[in-house]
Amino acid sequence: MNRPSRKAPKVERREFLKGIVAAPALTTLGSGAWTRTARTDRSIRGSNDVIQVGVIGVGKRGQGLLISAGFAQPGQLEGRRQRLGTEGQEPLGIRISGICDVYDPYADWGLTAAGQGARRYRTHQELLADKEIDAVIIATPDHWHAPMAAAAARAGKHVYLEKCFTHQVPETFELLRAVKESKIILQLGHQRRSGSLYSMARDVVKKGVLGKVTLIQTFSNRNTANGAWVYAIPPEAGPQNIDWPQFIGNAPKRSFDLDRFFRWRKYWDYGTGLLGDLFSHEWDGVDLVMGGLGMPATAVASGGVYFWKEKREVPDVLQVVYEYPQKDLTLVYNATQASSFPRGQLYMGSEATMDLSRGVQVYLDRESPRYQEKVKSGEIQPDRPFLSSGGAASPTESFLSSTTASGESVDVTYLHLKNWVQSMRSNQPATCNEDVGWREAITTHMAVLSYKWGCRVRWDSQKQKVLPDVAGSVKA
Repeated sequence: MNRPSRKAPKVERREFLKGIVAAPALTTLGSGAWTRTARTDRSIRGSNDVIQVGVIGVGKRGQGLLISAGFAQPGQLEGRRQRLGTEGQEPLGIRISGICDVYDPYADWGLTAAGQGARRYRTHQELLADKEIDAVIIATPDHWHAPMAAAAARAGKHVYLEKCFTHQVPETFELLRAVKESKIILQLGHQRRSGSLYSMARDVVKKGVLGKVTLIQTFSNRNTANGAWVYAIPPEAGPQNIDWPQFIGNAPKRSFDLDRFFRWRKYWDYGTGLLGDLFSHEWDGVDLVMGGLGMPATAVASGGVYFWKEKREVPDVLQVVYEYPQKDLTLVYNATQASSFPRGQLYMGSEATMDLSRGVQVYLDRESPRYQEKVKSGEIQPDRPFLSSGGAASPTESFLSSTTASGESVDVTYLHLKNWVQSMRSNQPATCNEDVGWREAITTHMAVLSYKWGCRVRWDSQKQKVLPDVAGSVKA
């Protein structure tokens, strides 16, 4: 598809939607084995009451969440809000009452950001035992997600959980069961769905502008040490200020290793690699735009450690193909940590293609029966956007850190946290709840297992298991 060298004309949202051809909305698939049950009264007292929140994990992402929620070291909050243009954000009505981290400097940062009255807990069990805490934010390595979130649910605490939902397939059902039975509010940390880009793209799909969508391509590109999770290791870090046994938890026992602690995303023991860290965001966007993907029938993954080879287990180049025969759809994901060339999601339909690399742009297909006469007459130029939301170019790699609401820039992580808080107060499901979470996790784990086993895998809906899809030996 040839893209224009000049900018497409900017169209406001109202005008953008006026141009959409009406058509029935796509059917949303359910979550399969589980259905939502009515929640008991787990709402937060009154609408004006301050919600007491504990934070488990105050590393890079945990600090980002606290800053978005309005808690930071002196000067950090103002700097972030000026950068995003979000100085006018209203307070969430929460208080950070507890901080828990196995690295002392991270815990100290959290206590300072939280302000007067916050208490440090040495273990998450101690924090969850505090009956004054209403809810928890969990921003730990992946291998702690399910154990901590399930324990929080059983303790009656509402949960904001960073992606991926779980680290292993069996944990996915255990956590889903714990949340369903406790009826707490869970929000999974896919903040992109709280922005405007995917909601506008969803409107395009619902109205049938693209025709029948049979192929979706999505990408993640990076080309820095930080993007490859080779994070800086603080010179003061060591066994004297890191609780190594608590970090390891249920992972295989290993000797103290600063690389594994600070760069845990490079290792299967603690993370899910490109899939749980980056693809899960892409999947969540596609799931929202398409009105619910359901579970893929099969997945096949390939790639390897091709560039960032020092002390790394997870691939830095990866491609995955998912098949959804029930929707006549293929979803392709590919990623590299050795190229920063920007790419966005592509939704390829029989009538038009939607490109999300520069906002929402729709290119009509020159062979489309619906638009062919207008193409031949020159009324429509297929190499220029027929519909465009306007706005600055924003590749998916940017994590869509801000969005536009009522003409003002808003931090999407703030919006996602706000939805969680509102859901706690109203006792209504959050936008990225446990039903989304278990589909995200199984979809992610299918590709992880395909890569590790070296074969295509399939989802067995009867057995509720991921199984090899070809005969032969299974690696690893």
